Amino acid sequence: MTMRRSEILSRYAEYLEYGERLSEKTQEAYTREIGFYLDFLQRIGKDAFTSTFEDIDMYVGKRKEGGITNRTLMRILPTLRSFHKFLLIEGLRKDDPSKLIEAPKRELHLPIAFTEEEIEILFDNLEKKSDILSRRDLAIFELLYSSGMRISELCSLDLSSYLPGEERIKVRGKRCKERVVFIGERASLLLEDYIKRIRPILLSGKKEKALFLGQNGTRLTRQAVEVRFHIASDDLLEKGSLHTFRHSFGSHMIAHGASLRSVQEMLGHEDIATTQIYTHLDTKEILKTFDEFSED
Repeated sequence: MTMRRSEILSRYAEYLEYGERLSEKTQEAYTREIGFYLDFLQRIGKDAFTSTFEDIDMYVGKRKEGGITNRTLMRILPTLRSFHKFLLIEGLRKDDPSKLIEAPKRELHLPIAFTEEEIEILFDNLEKKSDILSRRDLAIFELLYSSGMRISELCSLDLSSYLPGEERIKVRGKRCKERVVFIGERASLLLEDYIKRIRPILLSGKKEKALFLGQNGTRLTRQAVEVRFHIASDDLLEKGSLHTFRHSFGSHMIAHGASLRSVQEMLGHEDIATTQIYTHLDTKEILKTFDEFSED
């Protein structure tokens, strides 16, 4: 079978978008990797329709020689499997040599989390400020910590996403999957205060459905939230970032006895193995505390 490289990549990109419903960023990463793979096959006199397990193994070996990390390798293998699945579905191949690939042992990367004391210090500092942006920021940071939602999810919230009196918010996560997250009483009170007092000031008579607004009355961007976090948290910047609120939520929930399954649901993880990382983080903190006390 003969098919140009550009046509293969174009059809594969359509499959990723409509068949797998992957994000635009992930689509780009997958098609870029498969472009490398197709170029490699061409150099050894093969193509996507005649390649073997040995060819795939040789390609992965070449990528390793290029100095990629184990983490990058963990992304390459699902891409190759996805591509060969696409070839099967499209009837371009009758076999799938990628099934024989063994995944490398996943390295354990423990996420960074703020301590509860560090978060309280940040919130206390914001509580002392009375300007409207600081009051908005306090609601935002408390909401991120109280719910564990992603920054992108927070910025995409509409006013209608919040369910008043129920301490719940409808969130649209990865692959447009919607879930309902619960928030604490403190976050709920701050959010209602923001909606009643701060948001109308920022809105200035404009029509905007976004929940969180910038100074110009339009939807607040992720970049703007990150800038505000930098302004409010000089002492925490060396330890983590805005996304660290999400890790802090997961680890603190586990530390206070929440089940893995419930934390998985609240964070919107598809695979519970992703959530299990927070049990390791909690164990690490316990051992650290034990070491400190054992030295006394």
